Amino acid sequence: MSVLDHCVIGVRSRIGRNAQLREVVMLGANYFEAHRPDRKPREPSAPPLGVGEGAVLERCIVDKNCRIGRGVRITNRQGVREADAENYVIRDGIVVLPNGAVVPDGTEI
Repeated sequence: MSVLDHCVIGVRSRIGRNAQLREVVMLGANYFEAHRPDRKPREPSAPPLGVGEGAVLERCIVDKNCRIGRGVRITNRQGVREADAENYVIRDGIVVLPNGAVVPDGTEI
C-alpha cells in the first residue's frame, strides 16, 4: 500500500506499490504511455512514466512526464539549499524535477 501525505497529484499520474510521498506536488502526465507507444523513452532501461515501486519522495515538485524508477529516494537528506544537477535542481531545499526528467532505479537525491 502506498502512502501519500500532504500531496497534490495531477492527472494521469501513476504511483507504484509501497511508494511514500510526503509534501509532494506531482503534475502528472500529458498522456498514458500505453496509448502513445510513439512516446517511449529512447533508452529501453528507462522506468515507465510516474513513480516506481518502493520510491520515497519528500518535499519535492515533479513536473509533467517524469520517470522515477523503483526504490528511488528523493529526500534531500543532506539538507542542501541550492544545487543544479543534470536531471534536477534544488531551490530553498525543495527538489524540483523538470519536465520529462528520468531518475533511474535506486537513485538517491
